[in-house]
Amino acid sequence: MNADSQSCGHAHRPVVSSMLETFTLATFQPLVGQTFRAVIGDAGITELTLTDASLTTGDSDSRRKRDPFRLGFLAPAGSPALQGVASVTHDTLGELSIFLVPLSSGPKGVEYEAIFS
Repeated sequence: MNADSQSCGHAHRPVVSSMLETFTLATFQPLVGQTFRAVIGDAGITELTLTDASLTTGDSDSRRKRDPFRLGFLAPAGSPALQGVASVTHDTLGELSIFLVPLSSGPKGVEYEAIFS
């Protein structure tokens, strides 16, 4: 058993997080409405629909390599509302490591947000 499988209790593929630095709003805008698969904590695999990809408001900083943006996701109703780093997979983008924050939970599902700055 390797160190990764010991730390989380199960073996999994490595998460590609260095690519996140190259992603911009334009990477995700065409994917709105598409399905991503996510593993958050020990909750198992949850399907997430990308519902929004938009710029965030805030101070402009010319030193930034990209404009800050947010992604909105919706998980099915009854999904656990867990906050943390999720292993998120998309057919085009591959596997990513994204910090997801639950915003609300209701009959339409659990709304999550990810901020990229």
